[in-house]
Amino acid sequence: MATPNVFGYRAKNILMLQGSNTVVNPYGIVAVDSAWAREQGPAASNPHPAHPELSVYQVDVYHALHCLYRVRNRIVSHLSMEELPRDDPHTLHCIDYVREQLMCHADTTLQATSDYVHYHYNNGHKCRDFSAIQEWVDKHKWPEHRVYIDAWLSEHRDEMI
Repeated sequence: MATPNVFGYRAKNILMLQGSNTVVNPYGIVAVDSAWAREQGPAASNPHPAHPELSVYQVDVYHALHCLYRVRNRIVSHLSMEELPRDDPHTLHCIDYVREQLMCHADTTLQATSDYVHYHYNNGHKCRDFSAIQEWVDKHKWPEHRVYIDAWLSEHRDEMI
């Protein structure tokens, strides 16, 4: 499957099912029942264009993973700063977003050391079941989101230059 060209760069599919090449909704865009969403407490969101009883959201961890990938791309790129700036507003937003995520969801696992220099030994992190998150996102995905984004980009291309 070809990767989409989003905001001027080729996005890699960073969310893969473990042990396969199957992409599971790499942008985390979901459409959920608006009444259910209100009960969960997030901010109100735009309604689905074709199904107004649904609201459209992005599951936060997917935004964070997108940002991590973008920052990584800028760091390891062999392109010049003119060709691929490292200090563009989108990348700076992503750096701040990843910082916010790390601080907001701080992992307080104690990391042990064997040499007083490297601290990376532990008995495991207490993680959420990411496969369950992926399954939920895939069940509630908005399959036409890519079509919507492509149309939006073509209408706003001049504003993005």
